[in-house]
Amino acid sequence: MQDERRTSHPVEIIPPDRSAHELGGGQSFGAAPPQPLSPFLRTMIMIAAVAAALGLLALLLVFAATVALIAVPAALFAGGAAWVGMRWRAWRGRG
Repeated sequence: MQDERRTSHPVEIIPPDRSAHELGGGQSFGAAPPQPLSPFLRTMIMIAAVAAALGLLALLLVFAATVALIAVPAALFAGGAAWVGMRWRAWRGRG
């Protein structure tokens, strides 16, 4: 059978930061405020953003080229069909 003695665990109470207390924020148990980014990390983020923008532009260009590859022959075919139709009506009108 287990021994049912009460055990006590010591608890240390840490006083709040003085700066947080002066600002009226009370006790803060969260993480420390984020540190500003280093110039190297800022540069890497900017390069990644520019690369993402260029990637999107490339996708838009490919999409536009694909639409053009479909639309230009369709427009040429429609123009040719209209021309043939006009010529046929002119020929039928003579006879």
